[in-house]
Amino acid sequence: LGIWLAHATVMLFSESLAQLLAVCFGRFIIGMVAYIGISFVLFLHGGALVDVTNIVWPLQWVHFVDPWNLCLQAMVRFDFQHAIFQGFGDHGELCGPAPSLCLGRDGADVLDSVSFVLTGFTTGEQAWANVGRVAGLALALTAAQYAVVVRAR
Repeated sequence: LGIWLAHATVMLFSESLAQLLAVCFGRFIIGMVAYIGISFVLFLHGGALVDVTNIVWPLQWVHFVDPWNLCLQAMVRFDFQHAIFQGFGDHGELCGPAPSLCLGRDGADVLDSVSFVLTGFTTGEQAWANVGRVAGLALALTAAQYAVVVRAR
């Protein structure tokens, strides 16, 4: 359920942003270009591909307000939080030789192992809080769209 709600919330944000940009410009194609530009900046500085510490400090704030990244972190957390993985044993004794990927027995162990490389995915992530932040941002964009439409009349 959590994964579906996080996905629906990020889709609501995307739709709200697209609608706001469509009403802000006289031609919707300019709004579409702005949407693509905003999406690119959020994707690039979101922290999913590049570690946040490698982003120049004036742009690191984008990572903490990026709705796509916040919902991605929530979906990963929801997916792994109750998972138990076979082939690990109690202390890793069932893992294969060195090239095999053996990250942990349960979801928390796997998230801690993955967070060594992808620092945005940790067990301490507040998944529901992230979904709530994105929902609030989507509602704020919808309110801004309403204000622009009413003012344009």
